[in-house]
Amino acid sequence: MATALYFPLQAIVAAAWPRPYSFTLNTISDLGITTCGVVQHAPGRDLVICSPRHLLMNVGFVAFGVMTIAGAVLMRRALPRTRLTTTALTGVVVTGVGGILVGLAPADVAPELHRLGALLRVPGVVAPLLVGLALRSQRPRLAAFCFAAATVGAAGTAMFALQLLGDRVGAAERLALDPFPIWSFVLGAAMLTGTSIDETER
Repeated sequence: MATALYFPLQAIVAAAWPRPYSFTLNTISDLGITTCGVVQHAPGRDLVICSPRHLLMNVGFVAFGVMTIAGAVLMRRALPRTRLTTTALTGVVVTGVGGILVGLAPADVAPELHRLGALLRVPGVVAPLLVGLALRSQRPRLAAFCFAAATVGAAGTAMFALQLLGDRVGAAERLALDPFPIWSFVLGAAMLTGTSIDETER
């Protein structure tokens, strides 16, 4: 559930920018760039990047990754023990590793490693779908939420990969990645409010 701190952290880091940070035009990784300069995210769109609190953001990326991996371990004890959940939680661990790599390799310092870390976060788009399938008979409402998170994440991933939103790459990236920490928070809350997620809802 602590991964939800990922959202206010972005706002805190963005507030320090000399030029306003755009949550629709700037990527999330821009918050962790260590130097000031001009970056082109879309043809004809040059953005001035300067993130004085980049260290805080990169530490946050690493912490997000560590908490994600820890969350996968904690969720394993409550979720139904099926191949679907095993695959899903493996994807969650990979997503956590990706977050750690994103924080350790800022885009302007080690761009190739940073891109690899970003790519490793993609399984986080699929994990909610697999968990939803595993829970659809025991926890239909929670499963429906899982399906919604997966749908938004998949749509955002397509928009980001195909540049369907034009220069609004930040908005597309958030549609792709933000459903995951929201899903993690809700799933964690479900764990805390019941002895086991696979109990039949009354």
